[in-house]
Amino acid sequence: MLTVECTQCLCQSFNVSDKNDLLEEFAYLRGTCPVLRDIIVPDTIWENFRRVISTTSRPINHESIVLGAFRNGFLKRMTLPIHRYLLNGSAPARNLKSHYRTDLVEKWIFANEKLKRHQEARIFKGKLIEIMIASWLADNGWTINNLEALGGKFDIEATSPEQVSYAIEVKYIGMQDYRYIEIENSLESGRAVGGWGNLYDGYNFILFKIFEAAKQLSTCTKHRLALLVTNNVDWDFLKMPIEEKWICDRPFNFSDDASALWDSFITIKKQEKRFANIENELDTAISGLKDWWILKENDYFTYSLEARRELANNPSPSRLGD
Repeated sequence: MLTVECTQCLCQSFNVSDKNDLLEEFAYLRGTCPVLRDIIVPDTIWENFRRVISTTSRPINHESIVLGAFRNGFLKRMTLPIHRYLLNGSAPARNLKSHYRTDLVEKWIFANEKLKRHQEARIFKGKLIEIMIASWLADNGWTINNLEALGGKFDIEATSPEQVSYAIEVKYIGMQDYRYIEIENSLESGRAVGGWGNLYDGYNFILFKIFEAAKQLSTCTKHRLALLVTNNVDWDFLKMPIEEKWICDRPFNFSDDASALWDSFITIKKQEKRFANIENELDTAISGLKDWWILKENDYFTYSLEARRELANNPSPSRLGD
């Protein structure tokens, strides 16, 4: 079981007093908070971060995530899970893996091109959400035993409230590039983006992300849980396949009614060795899971469980201590 670091850091109670002086107030808080100072906005990027924030005018969807949370009063939701799991006292944990140290730095705002910023922000948010979900599980009665961020084999290893041992892979469903480009073009032209897109694309993409998690869990002897996280923007794209329970019956197969955008996406993915035979492996891989869940991020780092499925054909639980 991981030792949870309790925190009395100022980031848990600080309130912005003057939004016109936001960056200076953030700078003050950063000086007192090791999550901000040593992980999210470390000294290696701080001066550049201040310069970009001070001199660059960008639309709201390109705003710094940490600064947006600070402005809107939700920073403590972002920093508390990192205090809990990735710090030892006031310093980063010694076993915090180097690529997590790299990916949890909010450096995506430095990219010059909009699409590049979007892609790098998705990576940053994905790594952040892994830690947020560990904290969400703990708040819902789970015991967190290990994290990939701290050297574990899987994103999260945890024990359920029923004392069942799980390995969990978290997949963040960030907005895909083609949808992002479509929205950016709409904002620039003033023309609305029509509809939800092809719903079978959404269905296929959910299956793809569950498959990706299942493959990463394939060597695990514990119960395997694929946990997908989406946001409000993408929810409309995904909610009908979820709410109408399209993903409930075996065999699991991609729909042939998806659009050319899906065909292009999966063709590119199949060039990677791990996805080369995805159609043939899809049903077997997903059927090896004990459960899959889909969570929605409702606002700044609050989550609701929108769908779950237990695959009943799996063996009985591996209980803690077996």
